[in-house]
Amino acid sequence: MTAKAEINVIWAVDDFTVSNGATLIAPGNRPQPQKLVPAVMPAGSVLVYSGRLWHTAETTKRLARSFVRNPPESR
Repeated sequence: MTAKAEINVIWAVDDFTVSNGATLIAPGNRPQPQKLVPAVMPAGSVLVYSGRLWHTAETTKRLARSFVRNPPESR
């Protein structure tokens, strides 16, 4: 079964910093936790990425607002 192509979008309403829990992405095709990269970006920025990209949320108690859009599944 082939995975469907999907594009995801995160709009940073607030700055995404290491200290407030920027989304972590795993570059390459074999994700390794020790090589996660924070998606640091100023408020107003947009991160557009493939749905196949390994990513995770960083844990923090600080507030960082964002708007995430995952398009509905195509039929």
